[in-house]
Amino acid sequence: MSLDIKKYFCRNDECGHKTFVETFDFFAPNATKTKRLSDEILKVSLTQSSVAAAKYLRDSVCDVGKSTICNMLKKSKTVIEKDKVFAVCIDDFALKKRQRYGTVVADLHSHKIVDMIESREKNDVSAWLMEYPNIQIVFRDGSRTYANAISKSHPQALQIADRFHILKNLSDYATKALQKIFQSRVSIPITGNT
Repeated sequence: MSLDIKKYFCRNDECGHKTFVETFDFFAPNATKTKRLSDEILKVSLTQSSVAAAKYLRDSVCDVGKSTICNMLKKSKTVIEKDKVFAVCIDDFALKKRQRYGTVVADLHSHKIVDMIESREKNDVSAWLMEYPNIQIVFRDGSRTYANAISKSHPQALQIADRFHILKNLSDYATKALQKIFQSRVSIPITGNT
């Protein structure tokens, strides 16, 4: 499909613009896709991986690659309604491995990232949490910093340890307990290679 666009030239030497181009409501300036197509690509890609979305779109809508979908998702602005966020998951991530860490916050109901904070300090996380007055449930790791930040900003919120840390702590304690029990009772003789 091709689109004819009218281009106008200004002959006034005092004018700052030399050319003017016809604009359309359904087409953003310098865009390669219509707004409707872009919305459809984003809608499909929010429910599945970029690889699966690219395959589905290629079969039914248009030929688009996964890298294009990823770029569109990065550029799209999602509006978060702060009063509708009730349950979040907080965890840290490395901005620079072993040197600088940040905090990622995801909405538990929509499974979307709400925000990324360039700090994991108690006051910074607490200040961010205070901007979301309706938070009732927070999933977090075993960090005391996060526990204190949540208690400071939302003292009534239910704090729940995530599954990974519950299982890790349980296996660590079980291993230590079994080592104490069996260390004095079992001795395994060490023999040379035969």
